[in-house]
Amino acid sequence: MWRRSADHTYKYMCKRLEQEVMQEREQRASETLLRERGGALEVRRQLEAELQVLRANHSSQDLLTPPPSLVGVSPLALQAPPQPPQAPPLQVQVQQLSKEKQSVEAELHRCQEAEREASERVHRLERLVEVLRKKVGTGSVRAVS
Repeated sequence: MWRRSADHTYKYMCKRLEQEVMQEREQRASETLLRERGGALEVRRQLEAELQVLRANHSSQDLLTPPPSLVGVSPLALQAPPQPPQAPPLQVQVQQLSKEKQSVEAELHRCQEAEREASERVHRLERLVEVLRKKVGTGSVRAVS
C-alpha cells in the first residue's frame, strides 16, 4: 500500500519536474528571441542614424555646389554669413552610439548571466528527474531534449 502511494508521488514529481524543464527551455528560447530582436532594433537605429547623416551630407553638398546658372559667380559671393560654431553632429552621434553600446553590453552581460543561471537550473532539474526515476524503479533514464 505504502509502496504504491510512494510510486504515485514519485511519478507525479517526475512529471512536474519534466514540465518545469520544458517551461525553462521555452523561457530560454523566448529570451534568446527577445535578445535577437533587441539587437536587430539596435542595428536598425544605427542604420537610420547613418542614413540621416548621409542625407545631411548630401544636402550640404548640394548647397556647396552652385547650380549651372551660377557657374561663373565667385564662390565667396554664394557663401552664407558665418554661423556660430556648432557641435559637430558626428561627434554627438559617436557619443550617443558609445552610450548605446555600453547599455547594450550591459544588457548582454545581464542576459548571459540569466541564461547561465537558467542552464544550471535545468541541469539540476534534469539530475533530480533522473534520481527520482531511479527511485521509482522505472530504470529508463531518457535524455530530455
